Amino acid sequence: MWKKARLIPIYKAESRTERNNYRPISILAILSKLLERHVANSYVKFLTENDILSSCQHAFRAHHSCESTLILSCEHLLDNIEQGLVNGIALIDLSKAFDLVDHRLLLQKLEQYGITPIALKWFKSYLNDRYQVVQIASSLSNPALIKSGVPQGSILGPILFLIFINDLPSYVGSSKPFLFADDSTLISSGSDLIHEFSVSLKSDMTSVSRWTNHNKMSLNHGKTKIMKIYSQSKFPDLSPITIEVNNNNVKEITSAILLGVTLDQHLKWDRQINTIYNIINSRLYLLKRIRSYLTFQSRIQLYYALIYPHLLYCSTVWGNANNDLITCLLKLQKRAARLILEQSTEVPSIVLFRKLNWIPIFNLIKMRKILLVFNTLKTSWPPDLRKLFVFVRDSHPIPTRSSITDLKVPSVKTTQAKSKISFSGASLFNSLPSELKDIENHSIYSYKKKLKTYFIQLNYEVDHVNKFRCIDCKHITHCQCYSQ
Repeated sequence: MWKKARLIPIYKAESRTERNNYRPISILAILSKLLERHVANSYVKFLTENDILSSCQHAFRAHHSCESTLILSCEHLLDNIEQGLVNGIALIDLSKAFDLVDHRLLLQKLEQYGITPIALKWFKSYLNDRYQVVQIASSLSNPALIKSGVPQGSILGPILFLIFINDLPSYVGSSKPFLFADDSTLISSGSDLIHEFSVSLKSDMTSVSRWTNHNKMSLNHGKTKIMKIYSQSKFPDLSPITIEVNNNNVKEITSAILLGVTLDQHLKWDRQINTIYNIINSRLYLLKRIRSYLTFQSRIQLYYALIYPHLLYCSTVWGNANNDLITCLLKLQKRAARLILEQSTEVPSIVLFRKLNWIPIFNLIKMRKILLVFNTLKTSWPPDLRKLFVFVRDSHPIPTRSSITDLKVPSVKTTQAKSKISFSGASLFNSLPSELKDIENHSIYSYKKKLKTYFIQLNYEVDHVNKFRCIDCKHITHCQCYSQ
C-alpha cells in the first residue's frame, strides 16, 4: 500500500480524446508521506550544510523561487545590455523529465554526493517495486510497475530530481545557466552577434544535449527555443541567429514565457502587463456578474484569491515598466475596489482604498522590492542574490551616519539599468525611515507588518481626503470616518 499510487487524470485543454491533454494527479498513502517528510527534512539539511545543490537551481528550495530565478536572470541580462552587449538566450525543454529519471543513475548520484550506505539502501527500496493504478470515476485500471521517474505527488520526488539534474550546470561552458527544476535557461553574450555568443551558445546547447544522452533524458527539440535580448537603440537591426543541435534547427523567437513571465527582445514588459491586464479584466467581469450574490467578505476573498496574486506575481521583475503600463493595472485595481464596495466613479479611489486598507499598485511594487531586499539580507539566501546587496559600511573606508544601515547603490549608465534589483531595491531600501532599515531587530513577519503600515500611511497623506463624500455616513465635508 505504501508504494502504490492512484492516478486521476485531470483535463487541461484542447481535445478530450487526446491522452496528452490530461494531467495525472498522483494520490499516495498519508503514512508514506509522513515518513517521507521526516526523511526529506534530514536530507535537505544535509544538502544545505554541505552546499551540494548548485547555486543555479532555484526550485524546491527554501528562500528560492521563480521570482529569484527571474530576478537574477534579468540582472545578468541588464548588466550585459549596459555593457553594450547582445544577449543570446536558449530556453531548454526536457521531455517528461520527472518521469524519465533512471533509478540506477539516480542511486549512483546519491552515492557520489555522500549519502551513507544504509541510507542508500533505503532509497533503493523506496524507488523500486512501486506500482500505480489509474482511476476514472469509480473504475480502476490494473496495477502497472513504475520502472523510471521520481514518484509523483511525493515529498521526496522533487528533492531527488534536484539531485539527478544537479550536475547539468557543470556541462555548460561560457554561458550562464539558470535552472528551475527542469526549466533550464542559458544566457550568452557578445558584441558581435555571430562570432561572440552564437558560437558559445551552440556549444553549450550541444553540451546540454550530451548530458541528456548520458542521463537517458530527452531534449524536446520542438519546444527548445532561442532568442536575442538587446538594446534596440544600440542595435537597431540584427540578423537572425542560426543554431543547429543534433541536426535540428533551433527556432528563434521574439518573446518567450519564462516561469510565467513574458520576456521580449528589449525587456519592455508590454506583453507581460497586457497578459496581466487581460486576466484581471476577465476576473473583474466575473466579479461584476456575481457580486450581488456575494457578501462583502466573500467579494474581498474572491479579490485576494483570483486577482491580487496576478498583480503581485514577480512584480519585482516587471515592476519598472513604463508608468503608463502600470497605470493600466492601477485602473483595474480601482475598478475592483468599486465593485467590492459597490460604489460609483463619483467616489474618489483614495477613499475606497482607505476603506479597504489597500495599497495602490505603484507602492505595492515598491513594498515587494523592499521585502525582497529585507528577506535576502535577513536570511543571506539565495547567495547569488545576497551578493547584489552590499552595506555602505562594508565598502566605505570612513564611517558616516548613513553608512550604518544604508546599502551601496551601484552606478548605472542607462535608464534601463535602473530597473536592476541591485539598483532599484537598494535605492528604495535607503529611502526608508531608519526604523525600517533595522534588519537585526525585526523578524520577517513583523517587518512585513510594519512596512505595510508605512505604505498605507503614505497613501493617506492627502490633505483633502476627508472632504470627499464618505461612503459610510454620506457626508461631503469634515467626515470623521477616515480621520483616524
